[in-house]
Amino acid sequence: MSHVATLNFALLFATCLVTAAAGVFVWLRVRVPGARAMALLLFACALGSGASALEFTTASLAAKEVLEKVLTVGDVSAPFFWFVFALQFTGRGRYLTRGVLALLAAIPLVSLGLALSNDAHHLFWSSFPAPTGDPYLGVQPEFGAAFWVHVVYSYALLAAGTVLLLWLFWRSWRLYRSQALALLIGVSIPWVADAVYVSGSSPWPDFDVSSMSFSVGALLVALSLTRLRVGDVLAVSRETILDSLLDAVLVLDPDAKVLYSNPAGAGFLERLDPEALPETLARVWPRAFHARTDEPGGVTERATVSWMDEDASTFDLLLSPVVDGGGQAMAHVLVVRDVTEQRRVEEELRSGGARLEQALGATVQALAATVESRDPYMVGHQRRVASLARAVAVELGLDGDRLRGLCVAAEVHDVGKIQAPTEILSVPGRLTGGESALLAEHAEAGYQILKGIAFPWPVARIVRQHHEKLDGSGYPLGLKGDDILLEARILCIADVVEAMTSDRPHRPALGVSAALAEVTLHRGRLFDPAAVDACVRVFARGDFAFSAAPSDGGVAQETRHRAEATA
Repeated sequence: MSHVATLNFALLFATCLVTAAAGVFVWLRVRVPGARAMALLLFACALGSGASALEFTTASLAAKEVLEKVLTVGDVSAPFFWFVFALQFTGRGRYLTRGVLALLAAIPLVSLGLALSNDAHHLFWSSFPAPTGDPYLGVQPEFGAAFWVHVVYSYALLAAGTVLLLWLFWRSWRLYRSQALALLIGVSIPWVADAVYVSGSSPWPDFDVSSMSFSVGALLVALSLTRLRVGDVLAVSRETILDSLLDAVLVLDPDAKVLYSNPAGAGFLERLDPEALPETLARVWPRAFHARTDEPGGVTERATVSWMDEDASTFDLLLSPVVDGGGQAMAHVLVVRDVTEQRRVEEELRSGGARLEQALGATVQALAATVESRDPYMVGHQRRVASLARAVAVELGLDGDRLRGLCVAAEVHDVGKIQAPTEILSVPGRLTGGESALLAEHAEAGYQILKGIAFPWPVARIVRQHHEKLDGSGYPLGLKGDDILLEARILCIADVVEAMTSDRPHRPALGVSAALAEVTLHRGRLFDPAAVDACVRVFARGDFAFSAAPSDGGVAQETRHRAEATA
């Protein structure tokens, strides 16, 4: 090998290795859209550089021709992968259907086939003369028509991909200016090098600038879209990100001295005495501020405090450590958000919700009182049923909205009896068949009354189903099993137990033992087995008794229970 051939080989082979390594890095580590296509582009360029490098290690014209064909594999693949990458990176990957990919790959595949079979038709290279002078130098083949079609198509793909990326960068020029410049340089190198190569006007005729140009250009593009992407964001972050935040951002050193503040932070600092900042922060946010030294490396902590000034402002504080490689806090980032207005709105919503609950409780109480006013034996019945239903539901693990909805439904479960004649409600003996059927309509009547009230729970459905039985023998819909709401199954048991433990016009109270024996007897057939077991446990513990207090509505009752639990 001559010195010129050796130099060509060394430079091209080094370029091949660097480009291949960059392709592996992009494939494994880069997660931007189109990263895989960019990695394949780098591999294609590495293949071209490697094949060109090997041409300078042999004087055999046949071997050089084979290596030129290998080089062509990279040449026809690189523009295709470039355009695919550009579409994916700019958010247009949805256009890359299988049909579109097949269409884009058609000419490169045909060109590759013609190059590999050139000996049969000479459409890609019309002639393949040996290098003059030094046999180790690269060949300068005469190009055929297929080669020029490949060149035109390849550069059309390169140009289209470049336009897409430049358009993306132009829209965010301040953020992506370094990427755009690197991209322009990277894409320009192959254009210029190929123009020089094809025209035969290279100032270094013995040096293969074309193959290296594609690899160098691809490396610059990869650099512009990976390393420089992060670098640019960091370089302009203060101007484009932090300075635009409405939240105050302060960077504090270990002594709580301010190293940086964004404009909102500067406005916040005007409230403080800068010289007394550490003491002020420790006083205003003692828990979060002292967290800097409570644990190695510090901890991230949030605190909401009220600022005692003329504005009576409230701030949400987030204090986070900036930790070095050894886990020690080098500084702290303090983010302060003014939540005064937010807290005011939340307080108004809470007050409004409390007033709404009071109004809803009063409505439920009025409905319950209306039913009780028509039947002296009904006084306190609904409230006592609600009390037992709540105890059973808690035993079963119900809480939150489901528990509250059950309590409200229990307080008004017999509201439909408003439509029943008074003489039926107070009959001293057992009802006739017709009277029982008329009274049984109260479940559906209650549903029709309650469905128009905008309860936040399925109160009307629970009331409608509270006489349904697991085997379908109940009324008014004849529902079975899980088709009956769990709340209605609980209410059914509580209603039966309370009725049997209370005096009725046609009989005295039967007692708790008889009531529990009745629901246990029909456990699993008429009544929900889990609810029956929970009811038995409630009485077995001995801590439940029917209260004699007047009804105050399920909403108010549940609100009182929550307040007691909180206390």
